Amino acid sequence: MNDRAARLLGVRDGFGGLDPEEGLASGLRTWVDGGIESRGEVVSWAPIPADADDAPGRLVDLYDWEHWHNDFHLEDFVSVDYTYADGPIVGVDVDAQRTLLRQGIALAREVGRLAGELSTPIPLRCIIKVDETNGKFAFYRIRPEDSWVLDDLDGDDRGYDPDTIRRRLELMPTCPEGLAWYWDQCDDDIGSWNSETDLQPYLRLLADRCRAVDTALIGVFTSADGLVLGFLPSDKLERFIVLAATAKAEIVIYGSVEPVEH
Repeated sequence: MNDRAARLLGVRDGFGGLDPEEGLASGLRTWVDGGIESRGEVVSWAPIPADADDAPGRLVDLYDWEHWHNDFHLEDFVSVDYTYADGPIVGVDVDAQRTLLRQGIALAREVGRLAGELSTPIPLRCIIKVDETNGKFAFYRIRPEDSWVLDDLDGDDRGYDPDTIRRRLELMPTCPEGLAWYWDQCDDDIGSWNSETDLQPYLRLLADRCRAVDTALIGVFTSADGLVLGFLPSDKLERFIVLAATAKAEIVIYGSVEPVEH
């Protein structure tokens, strides 16, 4: 658990804040009741897909196979309020983030129990990630040779990789139809991704593809180091800039040149 999650849950005052008062959400309980299965070198929610025998198949590696089958958004199964439900940006407030964290931790405990009850128990790592936009849960078999297995939760310098960005943006109701995603080489080698050097060029190129379908790629700063991305029809961009200025919100408009901040 990183420092931000620890502060949000108040763990320095004890571990009572980790447990959701209402218990595990019914939507998540359905996953638990279905169980997990391990076959060959991979593990997933039951029933495990038939292609587990050939994992990773067309995917990059075993981690990528498990990510594809085990990763989902917590807010799809836990009832929380969206801060900007009808706007160009989808987000959740601090209370909703706390709820998603607690539910994710409760689910992780259940998944750990299920792993221990397999005919041959296996080591698993559950990943719970919550921020201003959503919450995600996934679990993977621990393989010491995997490059993503780190002791420092904040130490992975890949940050938000292209796959994560794409998965989040595709969920937005304003994501334009016809937007081309598979155009950048960094999708082919996610292990080489570095947010510090690759994120801004990636977003500028993505913005160019957005403009081809009459859409603007925008960003809204939510804190000192928080940025929420979103889509906006090009004909509404000027109005959005005016409203942001009125609200004294710091925004960024992406394009093929350096992003323009307002």
